[in-house]
Amino acid sequence: MSPRGRSTSPHPLHDVDVDMDVDNKVDKPHAKVVIVTNLTRNVVESHLQTIFGFYGDITKIDLPMYGKSGQNRGKAALEFADPTGAHKAASHMDGGQLDGAILKVELSDLPVVPTPVPRLALVLHLEEVDMLAVWTQRTSPTRHVPTSLAFTLTLAN
Repeated sequence: MSPRGRSTSPHPLHDVDVDMDVDNKVDKPHAKVVIVTNLTRNVVESHLQTIFGFYGDITKIDLPMYGKSGQNRGKAALEFADPTGAHKAASHMDGGQLDGAILKVELSDLPVVPTPVPRLALVLHLEEVDMLAVWTQRTSPTRHVPTSLAFTLTLAN
């Protein structure tokens, strides 16, 4: 053995140092929102509505999507009508599987705010309308932009 002796291993944490008894129900008794992470790219709103709707009425679902591919970003926020449904969903689905992925489900006190329409999508809609207006002016001065396209523009804003 070397004259310097052996190095010591780090001491394990004692029960006093680690709080293993964390319960979401006690921390957030009035939480109505459930945050789901680790979703696969195949999951859509109807899947979440079907699976999590079993635990209570869902009032809002926010599933952020990538603009170009149209796939989800791997997370979602679901707002339940009452805290009981949210607590049931969080306790039963945390660690559960959906489409082969193990989900992480947590409660949140924050309200669900829908993700805004990306600015690029809005610019594309405006450019489409401008191009259509230019095209209709060149082909016929009596033609106007179709109402369905104008309606699409108002929804994008």
